[in-house]
Amino acid sequence: MSGDSQGPVSMADISLSIHFLSDWHVGEGAGRPGSVDRIVRRHPADDLPYIPAKTIIGMWRDACEHVATGLDEKSVPFAEPQPGTWQALVNAIFGDQANQRVQHFDRLRSAALKVRPARFPAALRRQLTKSVMLKSALTFVKPGVKLDPRTGQAADNCLRFEELVRGGATLETSIELDCDEAQRDAMLALLWAGAQSVERLGGKRRRGLGRCSWNLDGLGISTEQVLGLLKGEPPTITPDFEPIEDESAIEESLEAGATDWVRIPIRLTPLTPLVIPKQVTGNVVESLDYIPGTQLLAAFSRVLRNVIKGNVGVAIAGGAVRVLNAYPDVDGNRGRPVPFVLFHDKLSGGLKSEEDETQLVWNRLVECEPEHKQLKQHRAGYLGVAAKALPPYTTVDLQIATHGAIDDLPQRPTSDVGGVYSYEAIPAAQGTGGTFRTEIWIQKGLLKGGNSGTSAVVLPPEIRVGIAKKDDYGLVKVEVESQSEASCSVDTSNDSVVEVTLWCLSTVLLRDASLRNVGGAETLTSHLLRRFGESVSSVKVVPSALGPDHRINAAIRTSRTEGWLANWQLPRPSFVGIEAGSCVRLRFEVSDHAAFWRTLQEMQGAGVGERRAEGFGEIAINPPLLESQLSQLRRAKKEQQEQSEVQQPQDFLGASDAGFHYAQRLEEAAWQKSIITFAQRWAHKSRRGELHWAESKPENSQLGALRAVVSSLRVTDDLPRLKDWLGHLKATANRREKWPTEAIGKLEELCEAPEIVWKWLGSQGNEDAFPVATQPSHRTDELQERFLMSALRTVLIAAVQTEIRMREKPAVAVGGGE
Repeated sequence: MSGDSQGPVSMADISLSIHFLSDWHVGEGAGRPGSVDRIVRRHPADDLPYIPAKTIIGMWRDACEHVATGLDEKSVPFAEPQPGTWQALVNAIFGDQANQRVQHFDRLRSAALKVRPARFPAALRRQLTKSVMLKSALTFVKPGVKLDPRTGQAADNCLRFEELVRGGATLETSIELDCDEAQRDAMLALLWAGAQSVERLGGKRRRGLGRCSWNLDGLGISTEQVLGLLKGEPPTITPDFEPIEDESAIEESLEAGATDWVRIPIRLTPLTPLVIPKQVTGNVVESLDYIPGTQLLAAFSRVLRNVIKGNVGVAIAGGAVRVLNAYPDVDGNRGRPVPFVLFHDKLSGGLKSEEDETQLVWNRLVECEPEHKQLKQHRAGYLGVAAKALPPYTTVDLQIATHGAIDDLPQRPTSDVGGVYSYEAIPAAQGTGGTFRTEIWIQKGLLKGGNSGTSAVVLPPEIRVGIAKKDDYGLVKVEVESQSEASCSVDTSNDSVVEVTLWCLSTVLLRDASLRNVGGAETLTSHLLRRFGESVSSVKVVPSALGPDHRINAAIRTSRTEGWLANWQLPRPSFVGIEAGSCVRLRFEVSDHAAFWRTLQEMQGAGVGERRAEGFGEIAINPPLLESQLSQLRRAKKEQQEQSEVQQPQDFLGASDAGFHYAQRLEEAAWQKSIITFAQRWAHKSRRGELHWAESKPENSQLGALRAVVSSLRVTDDLPRLKDWLGHLKATANRREKWPTEAIGKLEELCEAPEIVWKWLGSQGNEDAFPVATQPSHRTDELQERFLMSALRTVLIAAVQTEIRMREKPAVAVGGGE
């Protein structure tokens, strides 16, 4: 099955299905105070239980290691696994672990296997989200205790409640395997063997929970071929280093000062949460709220080789290619970091507020501080574009999830391997929200096809960014929009003294005279003075206006960007610079106007400072937003479009749909739960009116006898037992007198027409409480017939229990429909 082509091959058509043979629990690592001690983990998109990809990879790797150990020992008994054996193939599939690095310069191999979280089939998920009762039937709460080893009895204060997912479910996921054709079949064979050996998954799997079977589809090789591969020797594993391009050839088309650019807008949709590491605080990895160009450049660099003439590495190093930071989409436009010169009333939300009366915002570059108001600076969020109104504003609400590094020996998280840790992440996109926008800028002369720029850039449909991107995080959908020529023009004048406003749209990295990364107005002015050369004699920050209500002409904050080299497991140098959102108004004394404005245009396109290809150094020159008095503006009102509600036909699962049989099981569980709930409600409100019971009749002894007879009703054929009991009751005078005449008649009517109970429970017209997700024709009738005796038994027992309980209370407390 192996081909002759070289290079990595990505296969995304392989699916993994996990079928649970028993109830299971994949925990959140937390509980619900006062209710459940351990709750199951739910997917943020639909709030349904799922299996995280980290759990799948951990179980799969452990199983493959056991298989590889057995395969390695078949030829050399009791021998330690050596490089080039099946154990080495495990490391190639799942990647090297951090504790496997022997020396500080050893490079860790990245994982060839990428797995998505396993979820219920799409058709079943749609059904579960439609009905609250059907969704609640997915899980149930199981009590448990801790046994005292000395006495064998339940220990004090050790009662617990755990949430479990009902067994019988089949969850599905897709996998990708990036490998050479020479290694493909052997990797698939080992993965297949490991999947066959997994028998349990999740918490308490050694005590009966989580029994499951794994099945791989789409391998492309038969079972006989797989077994034949496992009997042989695995291929030799070679390092996965990327070849280094020759940087000696610098193309003539690379122009450091070019102002003609081709702009390629890109829309990014997170399909899974994204962890873009910002810093590590304790055991929490904090994330940025945007996708930096550093992450995107690595994902797009291979594609850029096909559209750029010459060496792409040289083009990137020379600043001829720029991948801008991906900021949140704000009303169809790429968001921009909020400038630090925007202030709002401390008692209002400013741009965050949704009320027109509290949207006052002051642009302190052009507006003075208002009297009798305490202002607060905007420091976070992103702005859209608006002409004669306040720009739209948005923020990114990060989510957090807890994971654990499992120690092989105790099979639980320990401090030796990292223990429990949490990831802060950008959530996956929901509907039309949660998307990001970025742009790729390429110098026009570098594109293949000449200066016309007609060469189309085709990017991969999906990329992975951030950390932990081989499993639960980092998957992004890529959509390329129409490319166009970028406009880098700025307003010009012939004045000898020119004031220019700079707005940093990303972090600007600059160095001082001692080559240190620093951030500040002095470093910025020194850099600009060197950049403009002889065309500018001096540059400085415009001094603030005098007086108690002076304006702000410089709002600069310093940022520090940390980093980690995953391949080498070492920290990289910190990037210190001017934070995105900083603003400054500069005064230039210009001697050569043509060279001055040309340099400004180049800065608008190429950026300022270092590492501009990675999104750093993006600026806006004289933006109209910072020239406006924003306190006079209000947020534009969104037009409310009247949407006519179209009644969608209910979609039912068919016998051929995935999850059909499990949906039937959930239907039955939901009906059982609803019968108990509605029977107790009916018994409290309507038992005396419907059954014709009085305050003292029937007596408690007769109610107990009725409960004993009703408890034995399991099928319709058991109804004669109740009829015989009623006949004996009517024939015995001293017992008959203890019953109202109408009550005996009602019980006789129930024996002849037990379906009356469904009217009492209100099953007609209550599709949410008594849901049907499969077989639309006659499914409700089938369920009513199946649960008829269960409903009758539950209703009568609930009525007896409620009546006895209410009689034991003081007369003033007796209620419930009497």
